[in-house]
Amino acid sequence: MSMIYCPECKREISDMADFCPGCGFPIGRYRNPNEVNDRQVQPAEADHSDKTYPYPHTEDLKTYRAKNTDETYLYPHTVDLTTYSNINNAPFQQTNDVPKKKGKTKFVILGISVAVIIFAAAIVLFFILSDSTLSVKNISIGKILETDGYYSSAQVVSNEKKPFVAVFEDILSSNINTKHSYVYMENGKGTIDYLCEDRNLISVGYFEGGAVSEKDMESISTVYEFTDYDSLNETACTVEFDITMYQNDSGLLFYELTNDINSKKTFGYITVCNGRGEGSDYLSDLPYRTEKMNVKLEPKFFVAAQNLDADNYTVVTPLSVQQKDSTSTKSVYYEGSETIHSDSYKNGMIFYQYGISTGGSEEKRSKIQCRYAYLENGECTLTVYDQFDNQNFEGAPSYYININAYLKWNQL
Repeated sequence: MSMIYCPECKREISDMADFCPGCGFPIGRYRNPNEVNDRQVQPAEADHSDKTYPYPHTEDLKTYRAKNTDETYLYPHTVDLTTYSNINNAPFQQTNDVPKKKGKTKFVILGISVAVIIFAAAIVLFFILSDSTLSVKNISIGKILETDGYYSSAQVVSNEKKPFVAVFEDILSSNINTKHSYVYMENGKGTIDYLCEDRNLISVGYFEGGAVSEKDMESISTVYEFTDYDSLNETACTVEFDITMYQNDSGLLFYELTNDINSKKTFGYITVCNGRGEGSDYLSDLPYRTEKMNVKLEPKFFVAAQNLDADNYTVVTPLSVQQKDSTSTKSVYYEGSETIHSDSYKNGMIFYQYGISTGGSEEKRSKIQCRYAYLENGECTLTVYDQFDNQNFEGAPSYYININAYLKWNQL
């Protein structure tokens, strides 16, 4: 069975139907040319109220014609019957006046679908941006958590609950390289350690960044050095870290440190250049004569710096290195500096690496150290320093410096 159009009302009907179910047109008559009347169907007369003319679709055609043999076959159509007399010889063709199905509907549906997708994407993007955008309005130092009369730990609080790094400045310090402190903040809280005599700290800004974990680290190695304090009946441990990240970024890596000796947690950060960094932490109050412990460094947050090209600075004073007095007769100490100027950046942090190309010691030549220095009013002094054991010393060291990146905090 296939579908054809009724020549009267243009409804789509079955080619097996005798009558159009919509208007009653006797389409079945034209499938058999022997039953086609040569006459044109005439319009219904104006008034037939005195006679009843059943519609053809209420009974079969033969019955209807038998009842109305001496009357003019009346049906309200004006279609030329001969036009469709050959309908049984060829498929019924749609004439030009048959309305075609419009293709606008699919475009309307497509347009609505696209609009819905764009609207949904906009909502998702809005929530992503809202969730990632910081709104730090205040940072302050709260209650003292712990003190020994020399060092103190205090709570830092903020209105912002998302993770970020708070920046503090010692307003009485004249040393630009030691006057700033950084505190990792989470759920509006953090901890800051400071010398009791130097509590002249004010919050000046904050860093944005992103969460990291051990999965972002290619390797984390630790070295322990224990020191027993007989007079205090306790032991302390200096833990040195060497980390390598999968991404070759520069910046500050903030971590949480725990150990299997006590439940104390400490927070710190490591300076990273091109994905590598070194740092250390000091753990005190350990049981006397502790000789072994396991420390876990858990990366928490990374503040990425932007790459700094040579076009962004000029060297004002080239690197110069001199031997300095050492506190030990068993070692020698060298220190040097280089000054740069930047017109592109006025204030912030400059990340750089330095190493030894000749002299010094074989151990020191195998290491590349990562540091940062402060840029103030476009000027920055980069320093290098090393201490060498007399036994392994191979002569005055020759240093090199590679400048990597620039970082600036957001002002409060």
